[in-house]
Amino acid sequence: MSRRRDTLKLSKSHYRFIRQYLQQETRTAQGNKRAQVVLYWHLGLTGSETADQLAIPKARVYALRRAFKRQGLQLYLNTSKQGGAPTKLTPQVKKALGQLVAQPSAKPWSLRRLATHLVRKGLVASISAVTVAKALHMLKAAEPVPN
Repeated sequence: MSRRRDTLKLSKSHYRFIRQYLQQETRTAQGNKRAQVVLYWHLGLTGSETADQLAIPKARVYALRRAFKRQGLQLYLNTSKQGGAPTKLTPQVKKALGQLVAQPSAKPWSLRRLATHLVRKGLVASISAVTVAKALHMLKAAEPVPN
């Protein structure tokens, strides 16, 4: 037994609105993808076909379709990007890391050891070794190139 194909039939006004939205120069990349997902759904493309057309994961297509059903057209297109906790890489943390790795040390600094040190110093409540690695990468990229 196969699943019933999920279809969408937009009203003429909603269809016109999406077409006009996609022609605006001020639209965001996120809004553009969202509008295209709904438009392709209206035109009868499957989730897989839409994912291939937009080069996004199929799960993302289905998540956007559910968001459209839940939010309605206006809210759906104007929703700001959500997600994530604020960065733990504050200027103080970056400065402390830069100073730590610049100092000669008898014992080499591992990422985990650096993370533990930042927590013990009270610079952050918690930080992962991966985040420390990202900070070190940014610090290295920001170093001036010697002549």
